Amino acid sequence: MPDIEKINNVEDDDIAKINGIAISSIAKYMGASYDGGTTQATRWIIGASSGRIYANDSAGGSFHSGSASGALGELVDKGGMTFYNVAYGLDELDAPRWIVHSDNVTNDLYYISASQDLTNTFLWTSVNVTTGKLAKRGGPGLRYGNGNWFAVGGGRGIGANRLVMMSSSNGGTSWEEVNLSDFIGTSNTGYAVYHVSANNWKSPLGVGRFYSSSNAITWGQAGGVISGYEVYCLGYNADQGADGRWVMGTNSGKIYYSDDNFATDPVAAVSPFGTSNVWGLIYAAGTINKWIAIASNGKIAHSTLGSSFTSSTLPSPIGSSHHMRAVASDNTIAVAVGATNGGNNCLLSSSNGVNWTYISSSALGNVNFESIACNVLGAPSS
Repeated sequence: MPDIEKINNVEDDDIAKINGIAISSIAKYMGASYDGGTTQATRWIIGASSGRIYANDSAGGSFHSGSASGALGELVDKGGMTFYNVAYGLDELDAPRWIVHSDNVTNDLYYISASQDLTNTFLWTSVNVTTGKLAKRGGPGLRYGNGNWFAVGGGRGIGANRLVMMSSSNGGTSWEEVNLSDFIGTSNTGYAVYHVSANNWKSPLGVGRFYSSSNAITWGQAGGVISGYEVYCLGYNADQGADGRWVMGTNSGKIYYSDDNFATDPVAAVSPFGTSNVWGLIYAAGTINKWIAIASNGKIAHSTLGSSFTSSTLPSPIGSSHHMRAVASDNTIAVAVGATNGGNNCLLSSSNGVNWTYISSSALGNVNFESIACNVLGAPSS
């Protein structure tokens, strides 16, 4: 069945909701693929160490190397924390909002309206969550979907119960711990949470276990497990097979995929990463149409199906001392960010998910890039 371009004679780019559900939450409509059109990002935000947040506002939705800072500008410096997660979503009035998630015990999150001056540090509102979850590398660890926000991170254990998730149902203004006895595992850390559609969510918690929610409130464990490895990141393609395909990266360079929503054990994919931790994995649709995975030690790989990955040859000066930390896409361009052994940063972009361009960001100095997202609802990020 061909992709949908109009519904009731309305162009897909002009549709905001279908039956009350945000268009960014819909993958199929009446059996046909629906992507809501391809929208180029006009703003990319990068979370970094030392409490810094950066932005790129290229009008064409792409990065360029027109300056030593890689077309990045510093927005704010909150000091004393690292922003491992950044996401774009909606507030309680359905207005666009940015949220960043830190590893600071007092300032768990900051949010700001996307229409405000992002360089005004006083407009970034801090949220101190009771029993909050400190952000961790990997992801997406912060995600919006259909009126709800979820975040995972370093949590607490009560017996066998692992409380590593928090949520917001009022646009990210206030948050609370997801306190369920269903999260069982051997690790007090959550790395990724993913919005599928409507109120359907997935999250790998503990060591190789998978959980899902169909109402954005209660969660249950799926049958499949990955023994001995923690899932640091995962992506999803709704158009692969009847139930879509999940692909996830773990510690020690492993990649797995699942075609049954984790009902059975995920299958090992071919990974070129050796023992380098896989920190980001997305499916970039649109003109890219590739799975993209990133890892420590200067490694990026791509795949058409997500079952076998091939290393990309990266441009100079990217090498083993450059550690990829996050990747995002607006489905027309992919951007990967990272750090170096010396505490500096790196930034690359690709229009096809295979060939990458190095963008100098040396002028930004001694700061590590840890997260990235763009201002397109539902766009993939890690």
